[in-house]
Parts: sequence; C-alpha cells; structure tokens
Amino acid sequence: VNPDDVNRILRKGSEEEIIGILDLLRGYDISPYLDNLISLLKNYPKQSLRAFTLLLLKFKGIDKEVGYLYNGEIITVNPLKLEAPFDTETFKKCEEFLRENEKNITLANNAVTLFSTYVMLMYPHILTIENDLLILVAIKQLASKYLNQSTNVEKACKEHHLDYQEVVNKMNEIEKALELF
Repeated sequence: VNPDDVNRILRKGSEEEIIGILDLLRGYDISPYLDNLISLLKNYPKQSLRAFTLLLLKFKGIDKEVGYLYNGEIITVNPLKLEAPFDTETFKKCEEFLRENEKNITLANNAVTLFSTYVMLMYPHILTIENDLLILVAIKQLASKYLNQSTNVEKACKEHHLDYQEVVNKMNEIEKALELF
C-alpha cells in the first residue's frame, strides 16, 4: 500500500475508491492515514461513508475524541468507547425477530438488510429496546413494499398492539433516512 496514494484517495477519491480503501485499511496500520480518516468523519457528505469510517476507527482501537458530522451537526465521539452496532444484544434480538417471524425467506432477508442499513445510518447512536418493535414492524412493512409485495400496516399494528400512525411515521422516517444511504 502506497501511503501517498491512500491519502490522496481519502482526500479526493470517489466514493467507491474511498470504500475500497476503508476495507483495505482493516488489515493495515492506519496511523499514517488518521488525519484524513478523521477529516472524512466531519466533511464527507454521505452519512453511510462517515459511519463506515467511524467503524474502522473503532475496529482499530482509536482512543481519542474526534468530531463527527451527524444530522447536520458536529458531535464529539471517541471511537474506542462506542458500542459496535452489530454486536449489541438489541441488534441480535431484532435480526432474530425479523428472520423467525417471516416465512418468506426473501422478505426476511430484505428486512434484515434494511434494518442493518438503518442501524448504520443511525450510528453512533444505538437503537434501544424500547423502540425495537415499532422499528421492526416498520422495517418489515418497508421490506414488503420494496419487494412490490402487498403491505398491511393496519393488520401488523393490531397483531403487535402498535399505534397505526406511529408505525406509518416510523416508516416515513426510516424511508427518508434510507434515501441518504
């Protein structure tokens, strides 16, 4: 790996090039690239790439306060002290719910993919147990919609004792967030 090329790509590369470099850096010492990686956290326009960068810093054990652009404002985070979003008990429980409560494997897989994408978009904020059923029902309905299958939000709300308007609002919120990915 040529450090000059890596730093150039981190500063001015296309999204695909940067994602490739982030993946490559998982196997390397990132200290020569840390300034540019931290710059991505604050300056890159896409939340998904900023989240991938933050996960790389967590994976590499970076223990320092850094600025992170989240929902239009810079927040301060320490990558090492963040919880990994896919290692939480909530994530595992939600993934299990989506897989075990759906007979259609394609729909279940699509729902898990949507849920994983949403989790990445919310990172470094971790979804909480209180909200998970509402989110899961909304995700499952969106997965059906994206597969051009019929949805029945009203029936799902009754089945899970949820407020119809809250589920519709959550579906709209998730759909809007997914557009940013």
